[in-house]
Amino acid sequence: MTWLEVTLGVIGGVCVGWFAHWSFRRYWSRESHGSREVASPPSNEDRGPSSSSSEIFRPDESVTLRRGISKGASTAGRVILHLASLGRLGNDEVARVGFTQRGMAEALEVRQGTLAKVVSRLEAAGVVEVDRRHVSGEPRRLKVYRLTGLGESVAKDIRRQRGAKKG
Repeated sequence: MTWLEVTLGVIGGVCVGWFAHWSFRRYWSRESHGSREVASPPSNEDRGPSSSSSEIFRPDESVTLRRGISKGASTAGRVILHLASLGRLGNDEVARVGFTQRGMAEALEVRQGTLAKVVSRLEAAGVVEVDRRHVSGEPRRLKVYRLTGLGESVAKDIRRQRGAKKG
C-alpha cells in the first residue's frame, strides 16, 4: 500500500464518519421532529445552592460561545475552528495556552477527557499535529496542537458551510 492510498483511506473514513454523525444529529434534532421535546441542560435555579461554579449552566452561552462557535456543532469541528482562529504557530515559536488541551477545554467548555479523544482522532486523521514545546506562562513543556494543511482546508470548508447556512 502506498502513502497516498493510506492518506486517501483516512480522509475517506473521516468524511464518512462526519457524514454519519451529521445525519444522526440532524435526524434527532428538534427541527426534524417538530414538536418532539429535546432535553435541555438544567438552569441555575434547578441546580440549587450546592452546585459548584464549574457546573453552572449559563443560558446566555448555550447558543454561542467565543468567536461565534455554536455549542451544537461537533466537538471536532469546534476544535478545528478554535485552532484556526489562533492562527499559525511557527516551528520555533512559544505557544499560547489556547494551543494546549487545557486551553481548548476552557475555551470550548468541554471536558478535557472528551477533548483528548477528539484531538487524538484528529491527529490520526492528519488534521492536527502534536508536539511538545514551551507554552507562555507554564513552567514546563506541554503538548501543543496545531492544524496541518489538511486541517486548514477543513476549517475553510466548515466556515464556508456555516456562511451558506446563515445566508
